[in-house]
Amino acid sequence: MNTSEIIFHNLFAGLRKDFFNDTSATAEAMSPWKQRRVEGIRRTIEEEETYDASAQYQFLSMIQEKRRARIFENERHSIDTSVETLQLLNIIVFNISSIEDGAISVKGIIALGRYLREQGHLVDYVKLDNWIAELHIKNMAALLSSLLLQAFGFDKNELPFLYKTDKTAYVRLCTQLAKTGNTSTIEQSRILMRYSPYSVLAMWRQRISKALDSIEE
Repeated sequence: MNTSEIIFHNLFAGLRKDFFNDTSATAEAMSPWKQRRVEGIRRTIEEEETYDASAQYQFLSMIQEKRRARIFENERHSIDTSVETLQLLNIIVFNISSIEDGAISVKGIIALGRYLREQGHLVDYVKLDNWIAELHIKNMAALLSSLLLQAFGFDKNELPFLYKTDKTAYVRLCTQLAKTGNTSTIEQSRILMRYSPYSVLAMWRQRISKALDSIEE
Protein backbone atom coordinates (compact mmCIF):
# COMPACT_ATOMS: atom_id res chain seq x y z
CA MET A 1 0.00 0.00 0.00
CA ASN A 2 1.13 3.54 -0.68
CA THR A 3 1.26 6.28 1.97
CA SER A 4 -2.31 7.50 1.43
CA GLU A 5 -3.72 3.97 1.42
CA ILE A 6 -1.97 3.13 4.71
CA ILE A 7 -3.25 6.31 6.37
CA PHE A 8 -6.88 5.64 5.45
CA HIS A 9 -6.63 1.89 6.06
CA ASN A 10 -5.44 2.60 9.61
CA LEU A 11 -7.93 5.41 10.11
CA PHE A 12 -10.89 3.18 9.35
CA ALA A 13 -9.37 0.20 11.17
CA GLY A 14 -9.31 2.39 14.28
CA LEU A 15 -12.87 3.63 13.75
CA ARG A 16 -14.12 0.06 13.22
CA LYS A 17 -12.46 -1.05 16.45
CA ASP A 18 -13.67 1.94 18.49
CA PHE A 19 -17.27 2.09 17.27
CA PHE A 20 -18.07 -1.46 16.15
CA ASN A 21 -15.72 -3.55 18.31
CA ASP A 22 -14.27 -4.90 15.06
CA THR A 23 -10.68 -6.10 15.30
CA SER A 24 -10.64 -7.89 11.95
CA ALA A 25 -9.02 -4.90 10.22
CA THR A 26 -5.46 -4.81 11.59
CA ALA A 27 -3.37 -1.65 11.41
CA GLU A 28 -0.26 -1.30 9.28
CA ALA A 29 3.01 0.01 10.68
CA MET A 30 3.22 3.80 10.43
CA SER A 31 5.88 6.47 10.67
CA PRO A 32 5.35 9.31 13.20
CA TRP A 33 4.22 11.56 10.31
CA LYS A 34 1.56 9.10 9.18
CA GLN A 35 0.39 8.66 12.76
CA ARG A 36 0.00 12.42 13.15
CA ARG A 37 -1.92 12.51 9.87
CA VAL A 38 -4.37 9.87 11.09
CA GLU A 39 -4.80 11.72 14.38
CA GLY A 40 -5.42 14.97 12.52
CA ILE A 41 -8.15 13.44 10.35
CA ARG A 42 -9.78 11.90 13.44
CA ARG A 43 -9.86 15.31 15.11
CA THR A 44 -11.60 16.70 12.01
CA ILE A 45 -14.16 13.88 12.19
CA GLU A 46 -14.76 14.56 15.88
CA GLU A 47 -15.67 18.17 15.00
CA GLU A 48 -18.51 17.02 12.72
CA GLU A 49 -22.11 17.48 13.80
CA THR A 50 -23.36 14.56 15.90
CA TYR A 51 -26.63 12.87 15.02
CA ASP A 52 -29.36 13.72 17.56
CA ALA A 53 -32.13 11.12 17.84
CA SER A 54 -34.47 13.73 19.34
CA ALA A 55 -34.16 16.03 16.31
CA GLN A 56 -36.07 15.69 13.05
CA TYR A 57 -33.84 16.25 10.04
CA GLN A 58 -35.05 17.75 6.79
CA PHE A 59 -34.27 17.76 3.08
CA LEU A 60 -33.06 20.83 1.25
CA SER A 61 -35.58 20.18 -1.54
CA MET A 62 -39.09 21.43 -0.76
CA ILE A 63 -40.62 18.58 -2.78
CA GLN A 64 -38.73 15.91 -0.85
CA GLU A 65 -39.30 17.68 2.45
CA LYS A 66 -43.08 17.78 1.97
CA ARG A 67 -43.06 14.06 1.23
CA ARG A 68 -40.84 13.35 4.24
CA ALA A 69 -43.13 15.33 6.56
CA ARG A 70 -46.16 13.48 5.19
CA ILE A 71 -44.49 10.10 5.73
CA PHE A 72 -43.71 10.93 9.36
CA GLU A 73 -47.18 12.30 10.03
CA ASN A 74 -48.98 9.34 8.43
CA GLU A 75 -46.78 6.77 10.13
CA ARG A 76 -47.34 8.27 13.56
CA HIS A 77 -51.08 7.78 13.08
CA SER A 78 -50.77 4.33 11.54
CA ILE A 79 -52.27 1.30 13.28
CA ASP A 80 -48.90 -0.49 13.05
CA THR A 81 -46.62 2.49 13.66
CA SER A 82 -42.94 1.58 13.45
CA VAL A 83 -40.93 4.06 15.50
CA GLU A 84 -37.73 2.18 14.74
CA THR A 85 -38.26 2.50 10.98
CA LEU A 86 -38.93 6.24 11.29
CA GLN A 87 -35.75 6.59 13.32
CA LEU A 88 -33.72 4.79 10.67
CA LEU A 89 -35.20 7.04 7.98
CA ASN A 90 -34.29 10.05 10.13
CA ILE A 91 -30.65 8.90 10.28
CA ILE A 92 -30.63 8.49 6.51
CA VAL A 93 -32.05 12.01 6.07
CA PHE A 94 -29.38 13.35 8.47
CA ASN A 95 -26.69 11.82 6.27
CA ILE A 96 -28.25 13.16 3.08
CA SER A 97 -28.54 16.61 4.63
CA SER A 98 -24.81 16.51 5.44
CA ILE A 99 -24.00 15.58 1.84
CA GLU A 100 -26.22 18.41 0.61
CA ASP A 101 -24.26 20.77 2.87
CA GLY A 102 -21.07 19.70 1.13
CA ALA A 103 -19.58 16.69 2.88
CA ILE A 104 -20.22 13.06 3.76
CA SER A 105 -20.54 12.79 7.54
CA VAL A 106 -18.33 10.03 8.95
CA LYS A 107 -20.16 10.41 12.26
CA GLY A 108 -23.43 10.05 10.38
CA ILE A 109 -22.30 6.86 8.64
CA ILE A 110 -21.19 5.44 11.99
CA ALA A 111 -24.56 6.35 13.55
CA LEU A 112 -26.31 4.58 10.66
CA GLY A 113 -24.17 1.46 11.04
CA ARG A 114 -24.60 1.27 14.79
CA TYR A 115 -28.36 1.66 14.50
CA LEU A 116 -28.55 -1.12 11.92
CA ARG A 117 -26.60 -3.48 14.16
CA GLU A 118 -28.35 -2.54 17.39
CA GLN A 119 -31.93 -1.87 16.26
CA GLY A 120 -32.07 -3.20 12.70
CA HIS A 121 -34.00 -6.31 13.72
CA LEU A 122 -36.91 -4.06 14.74
CA VAL A 123 -37.10 -2.17 11.43
CA ASP A 124 -39.86 -2.77 8.88
CA TYR A 125 -37.77 -2.84 5.70
CA VAL A 126 -40.81 -3.10 3.44
CA LYS A 127 -42.00 0.28 4.73
CA LEU A 128 -38.51 1.73 4.54
CA ASP A 129 -38.08 0.57 0.95
CA ASN A 130 -41.40 2.21 -0.01
CA TRP A 131 -40.41 5.47 1.68
CA ILE A 132 -37.00 5.51 0.01
CA ALA A 133 -38.70 5.07 -3.37
CA GLU A 134 -41.27 7.78 -2.60
CA LEU A 135 -38.53 10.21 -1.58
CA HIS A 136 -36.38 9.36 -4.64
CA ILE A 137 -33.29 8.68 -2.51
CA LYS A 138 -32.29 5.21 -3.72
CA ASN A 139 -28.97 6.46 -5.08
CA MET A 140 -28.21 8.28 -1.83
CA ALA A 141 -29.17 5.20 0.21
CA ALA A 142 -26.89 3.09 -1.99
CA LEU A 143 -24.02 5.52 -1.38
CA LEU A 144 -24.49 5.31 2.41
CA SER A 145 -24.71 1.52 2.30
CA SER A 146 -21.64 1.32 0.08
CA LEU A 147 -19.66 3.37 2.61
CA LEU A 148 -20.60 0.93 5.37
CA LEU A 149 -19.60 -1.92 3.08
CA GLN A 150 -16.28 -0.50 1.91
CA ALA A 151 -15.06 1.62 4.83
CA PHE A 152 -16.51 -0.18 7.83
CA GLY A 153 -16.51 -3.83 6.81
CA PHE A 154 -20.27 -4.46 6.78
CA ASP A 155 -21.66 -7.46 4.91
CA LYS A 156 -24.16 -7.02 2.08
CA ASN A 157 -26.79 -8.96 4.03
CA GLU A 158 -26.64 -6.28 6.74
CA LEU A 159 -27.63 -3.61 4.22
CA PRO A 160 -31.21 -4.09 2.95
CA PHE A 161 -31.15 -0.75 1.16
CA LEU A 162 -27.87 -1.26 -0.69
CA TYR A 163 -29.75 -1.52 -4.03
CA LYS A 164 -26.46 -1.30 -5.93
CA THR A 165 -22.82 -0.98 -4.89
CA ASP A 166 -21.24 2.41 -5.53
CA LYS A 167 -17.67 1.45 -6.41
CA THR A 168 -16.46 5.04 -5.94
CA ALA A 169 -17.84 5.50 -2.41
CA TYR A 170 -14.67 4.75 -0.42
CA VAL A 171 -12.39 6.72 -2.71
CA ARG A 172 -14.84 9.63 -2.65
CA LEU A 173 -14.81 9.67 1.16
CA CYS A 174 -11.02 9.41 1.39
CA THR A 175 -10.62 12.22 -1.15
CA GLN A 176 -12.96 14.40 0.91
CA LEU A 177 -11.07 13.70 4.15
CA ALA A 178 -7.72 14.42 2.49
CA LYS A 179 -8.87 17.79 1.13
CA THR A 180 -8.39 21.19 2.68
CA GLY A 181 -10.74 24.04 1.82
CA ASN A 182 -14.36 24.13 0.76
CA THR A 183 -15.89 22.38 -2.25
CA SER A 184 -16.83 24.77 -5.05
CA THR A 185 -20.46 25.16 -6.09
CA ILE A 186 -19.78 23.63 -9.50
CA GLU A 187 -17.96 20.64 -8.00
CA GLN A 188 -20.69 20.18 -5.40
CA SER A 189 -23.32 20.28 -8.17
CA ARG A 190 -21.45 17.61 -10.13
CA ILE A 191 -21.23 15.33 -7.09
CA LEU A 192 -24.87 15.79 -6.12
CA MET A 193 -26.14 15.26 -9.67
CA ARG A 194 -24.77 11.72 -9.52
CA TYR A 195 -27.01 10.96 -6.55
CA SER A 196 -29.92 13.38 -6.44
CA PRO A 197 -31.08 15.96 -9.04
CA TYR A 198 -33.53 17.19 -6.40
CA SER A 199 -30.59 18.16 -4.19
CA VAL A 200 -28.85 20.02 -7.01
CA LEU A 201 -31.93 22.09 -7.84
CA ALA A 202 -32.54 22.85 -4.17
CA MET A 203 -28.91 23.85 -3.62
CA TRP A 204 -28.93 26.28 -6.56
CA ARG A 205 -32.30 27.69 -5.48
CA GLN A 206 -30.91 28.32 -2.00
CA ARG A 207 -27.71 29.94 -3.22
CA ILE A 208 -29.48 32.15 -5.75
CA SER A 209 -31.93 33.21 -3.03
CA LYS A 210 -29.03 34.14 -0.73
CA ALA A 211 -27.31 36.05 -3.53
CA LEU A 212 -30.48 38.05 -4.25
CA ASP A 213 -30.95 38.80 -0.55
CA SER A 214 -27.36 40.03 -0.41
CA ILE A 215 -27.96 42.37 -3.37
CA GLU A 216 -31.08 43.80 -1.74
CA GLU A 217 -29.13 44.53 1.44
